[in-house]
Amino acid sequence: ITFLRGRPAEITDQATKPEEQGKLIVVSEDTLLGRPIRVPVDMVILCTAMESRQDTIDVSRIFGVNQGADG
Repeated sequence: ITFLRGRPAEITDQATKPEEQGKLIVVSEDTLLGRPIRVPVDMVILCTAMESRQDTIDVSRIFGVNQGADG
């Protein structure tokens, strides 16, 4: 499993190098290095942003858990 921090731009199957043949290619900007990258992968899982539930504050008080700015 590889987690990339970046801004994905495209997922393609168009290989430009022999090691990319038969793979999906994630074309992205690596925000840590500040340059574009191409990463050959077997599978891509897209995750959507999540919002906390309406009762998050109540639940955090019950369990004594602090909340961050994002809930």
